[in-house]
Amino acid sequence: MRMKVYQSKPRIKLSPAVRDGLKYVEVEFDEDDAIRLSLSKEKDVRFAGDKAYLPQEGFDLSGFFERHVGTAFIDYSALRGTFPKESGKRSPAIPSGYAETLRQLRYSPHTVRAYTSYFGEFQRHFAGRDLRYIRTAEINAYIVHLIDTRGISSCQQNLRINAIKFYYEKVLGKARQCYEVKRAKREKTLPDVLSKAEIKAILAVTETDIRMYCMFSLLYSAGLRISELLALKPDDINVSRMLIRVQQGKGSKDRYTLLSKPLVAKLSRYRREYKPQEWMFERHKGEPFTESIVSKQLKEAAKEAGITKRVYPHLLRHSFATHLIEQGTDLKIVKELLGHKQLKTTEQYVHIADTFKSRLKSSITVNTVRTYIGYLQEAFLLTVAHRYDVKGRKYIGTPHKYYFEDVGLRNARLQFRQVEETHLMENIIFNELRLRGYDVDVGCVNQRSVQDGRSLGRQLEVDFVANQGSRRIYVQSAYRMADEEKLRQEKASLMAIRDAFKKIIIVGHPIKAAYDEDGIYHMSIFDFLLKSDSLLW
Repeated sequence: MRMKVYQSKPRIKLSPAVRDGLKYVEVEFDEDDAIRLSLSKEKDVRFAGDKAYLPQEGFDLSGFFERHVGTAFIDYSALRGTFPKESGKRSPAIPSGYAETLRQLRYSPHTVRAYTSYFGEFQRHFAGRDLRYIRTAEINAYIVHLIDTRGISSCQQNLRINAIKFYYEKVLGKARQCYEVKRAKREKTLPDVLSKAEIKAILAVTETDIRMYCMFSLLYSAGLRISELLALKPDDINVSRMLIRVQQGKGSKDRYTLLSKPLVAKLSRYRREYKPQEWMFERHKGEPFTESIVSKQLKEAAKEAGITKRVYPHLLRHSFATHLIEQGTDLKIVKELLGHKQLKTTEQYVHIADTFKSRLKSSITVNTVRTYIGYLQEAFLLTVAHRYDVKGRKYIGTPHKYYFEDVGLRNARLQFRQVEETHLMENIIFNELRLRGYDVDVGCVNQRSVQDGRSLGRQLEVDFVANQGSRRIYVQSAYRMADEEKLRQEKASLMAIRDAFKKIIIVGHPIKAAYDEDGIYHMSIFDFLLKSDSLLW
């Protein structure tokens, strides 16, 4: 099976015009019999070559759009502001200085679009109010409203908060105006990847459409972001050096990435057939493809190839990085090819490669994995921590957590690639508690609350439930306590426990050990490790 070749719709461009002293809407259209026939049905239409003219008086833009959008792409940008809206409230204008500040600070076009769109919705929600005096509690309520009514993701929630904060802090100059606005805790998930076989299947069904084939191939073989692909110009591809120049990628950085040798012949054919001028991939002369078109075509190709998982342009970039790491490419090289600012960002692909390696390339069964873990425990390399339901006073079967007996050995085995302070500190606390004679479990606390008349439940985690005879201690590990919101998050699970046993938060920086107003003891990791009686205070 082969995908249909993408065909651009004919174009219609609308603009105001004056003929014989009368006002018209000029309709410039690509020569197409279907469009001409459709336009001929318009009331009082006049044709002049490849243009048609409609009386401006009584012209209904929305009606015109509905009648012709099926046969042509309609550009009505020149008419914006020409006709008043027939109905509905006019959207308030973005506050003065908002868009200008975004441009001055060199935010990417994508971020500018997202911020202005989300802040526009914020304005409409508080229509008629002076935004300068919107209280933090009202902003929090607005975010909760979006979560409840539209189910926005944690990523979108935080992006909307960023757009709001930008107005108060960057435009108005009110530092920490939105300090108490609650951000979502980002889900610790790993993106999916496509196997090499799935990549080949997508390209196989796309071979009849040389443009889409080249675009999909570059997204994968060069690890490009969709915005970087569409911003490419013909001179950015250097065949003699087998390099692709990415100008002003994310973070306004230039970089070079690799040009795949097997793709060179396809790119040459594409250049011959389509003769791109300003942009490497042009939908129309001088006009690049849009992200939505490329995304839609990729989804169709994946469906045609029999791939059922969600496929999107950035997934090809994920797959590129993961496959490089799977074949042993140095992490720093992958970082440079992807244009990451920090190595930590690239390290996620190590996790992805490890997670998907068995699924994609190996026949290792779950029982075999369990056997291997058992061997590691018997060799005193790993120790299991069982999950304990604090309120229910019972152990939960799965999932367990595993900690390294020797953190230094763990780091050496990974060649110090994953030095994550939060995880290492948690591991060290676990080992120290066991060294002091405690039986250590991971605690779970079920908490219920009522919101808008609905009963909601969530499960909170206590890092450690440490038991020694009749003594019990609840311990939270918090490497950084950056703000009040972080403090509330760490305390939430401890506050949900109603018994009288000691509750401790251990932080990764020096503090004076003390109890807070809720009876929770705070101490530094240094006091915990260096003072043998630190848990007895």
